Amino acid sequence: MSGWPTEQKARDDALARGNEDAVTMCGALRYTSDVVSTSVEPVAPGDWKCTETDHRFTCAFTGKVVCRVRDPVVSDQERCRGDPRPGQEQRE
Repeated sequence: MSGWPTEQKARDDALARGNEDAVTMCGALRYTSDVVSTSVEPVAPGDWKCTETDHRFTCAFTGKVVCRVRDPVVSDQERCRGDPRPGQEQRE
């Protein structure tokens, strides 16, 4: 990696790489269709480590992966008079 001309661009690059890792890690969840969004967040502002070499910056940080998933929706249904469920035949 050759580095970036500003520290902010180096931080943005580190976040982008972290978000790519988050997509991979959240994709390992059992029900990937329930994943709403993924992101990576620095654990604390002081967890950034940026280095300047020859007027170029590289940055890294300690972060946490956040996988936001859809809550399962559970619905109870009560059927009266023995009405069959859709797709089922009624017993006689």
